[in-house]
Amino acid sequence: MQYVHGDLRLRNLAAKYDDGQITAVIMLDLDWAGRHATDVYLADINPSVAPFVQRPESVRRGAFMLQEHDCETIQLEYAAKVSEHLVDMDAS
Repeated sequence: MQYVHGDLRLRNLAAKYDDGQITAVIMLDLDWAGRHATDVYLADINPSVAPFVQRPESVRRGAFMLQEHDCETIQLEYAAKVSEHLVDMDAS
């Protein structure tokens, strides 16, 4: 059986570091977790993950939860954070 986090974003990940290297990552805040392509999003979902980052359009109340949603959401947020950091570096 495959599962979906349902609200996967950077703030819901915790990393363990040893000697400056990530050695483990755990997911936090699993209250929206469900079964891939079986369970649906029940709650009203904020379309924004972070400033300037939107969830995939297919993530909405009543839609089937898909692992692709988690992957796309975290990739969009990460790309926005990297871009934000690069913009900050350009300003200095």
